[in-house]
Amino acid sequence: MIEPNLPGLSVGKQCALLSISRSSFYFEPKGDP
Repeated sequence: MIEPNLPGLSVGKQCALLSISRSSFYFEPKGDP
C-alpha cells in the first residue's frame, strides 16, 4: 500500500493521501504472549 522508497512522495504524504496516520504505518501488532 505505502511505498517507503518513492522519490518525491514521502511516507507522510502517502499517509495523508490515504487518510491514515503515519504512526499506523509503522505500527507492528504484538503477538500473543
